[in-house]
Order: sequence, then C-alpha cells, then structure tokens
Amino acid sequence: KFKDTRSFHFTTIDSGGATSGLTELIDQSNKFDAIIILSVIQYFPNFDKVENLLKDAKKLLSPGGKIILADVIQSEKGLWKDAYSNLKNSIQKKYFLSFVQFMMKARFSNYNKFRIRNNLLNVSETEIARICRNLELHYELLPVCTLQQSRVSYCITL
Repeated sequence: KFKDTRSFHFTTIDSGGATSGLTELIDQSNKFDAIIILSVIQYFPNFDKVENLLKDAKKLLSPGGKIILADVIQSEKGLWKDAYSNLKNSIQKKYFLSFVQFMMKARFSNYNKFRIRNNLLNVSETEIARICRNLELHYELLPVCTLQQSRVSYCITL
C-alpha cells in the first residue's frame, strides 16, 4: 500500500537470521525519524538478537529520532492477563460471541502451535534497561496502548 511513498518504509525481519534484517537499509545510508518495532521481539530466540536489532535500528535513526518498541511481553503470566482483559473487554463492548470464536480459532492456529513449540521471549524492563545501557540509548515506558494489559511499549532515543 505504501510502496511508492518515500517517507514510509516497511521491512520484514527474520528473527532467527544472521542479521537483524535492517542491513540493507543501513547500507543505503537511510535515516528515519521514527522506527516502529511492533509486536515482534517475543519471536526472537534470545536477547542477543533483540540487542542486535536495536543496535541496527540505532544506526538508522536521524538526530532526535525515536524507536518505538511496542507490544512487548514481559512475562509468561501475561498471556493469561491478556486473555482475561480481552474477555472483559468483549463483554463490556458486546462482542463476546466473536471473542469466543476468535479464541477457538486461535487455540488451533499455526500461531499457537508455534508459540507452544518455541516459547515466546519474555522481555522484562530490566532486560530493556540493560540492552539500552549497552547501546548507549535511553528509554522510557509508554502508557498502555493495547488491549493486552500485560504488554508494554517503550520509546527509545539516542
């Protein structure tokens, strides 16, 4: 949809790959005011891969730029909190039946099979702080911006 828009770039990242997936953009000397990493780091195999991603994202930031690291799962308990908050919301907003249908599909989905087989990476604020310290970055916790009450988002700056 945005392929012809010069101010917008979308790239996919192979969380298990040898590089962060941002190498091509770095090689082209691109600079961005904002980089949004949305709901992906839980699929990375370890914290070193997350650190490499943020290290490469840092190279792409223009002065004053921001990395928004959004929808980060902090603990395994969060999955239950997520389900509960979504259930509560579905009742309040009167789409409970749709929620139950979605949960049944999700239960038997490829995503759920992947989640069970690989475990999702839980990234605590302590770990984000360590990575940012290593990369000489600053971070701040953002207000909750998803239905999943157990997930957090960070704004990371130079």
